[in-house]
Amino acid sequence: MSLTRRTPCGTVRTEQVGSDVDLYGWVHRRRDLGGLIFIDLRDRSGIVQVKFDPVHAQAHAAGGGLRSESVIHVRGPVRVRPPGTESFRPGRWKWRPTRSTCSIAPSHHPSP
Repeated sequence: MSLTRRTPCGTVRTEQVGSDVDLYGWVHRRRDLGGLIFIDLRDRSGIVQVKFDPVHAQAHAAGGGLRSESVIHVRGPVRVRPPGTESFRPGRWKWRPTRSTCSIAPSHHPSP
């Protein structure tokens, strides 16, 4: 259990670049690009893109096992996306948290 303040997914902004955020939510979409894993994490406030880098081996391994609708808690610093990779969808994914830790909520029954 985390004792840090929870950050709603839809409220991650430029002002938070460099600071750690504590996010909880459901996996909306997962993309594995060979080494990097990207998760679109959602809660009732919105969606944020989370990057799992192989540099953080434990978090990267946890990210590799995620599926749609998995409930997870991730914590790490917010980073600006590299120039030329920004999304042009208003208000989404100009920045992304880079995970240094990830925990997956236990599931007793697999999703259908």
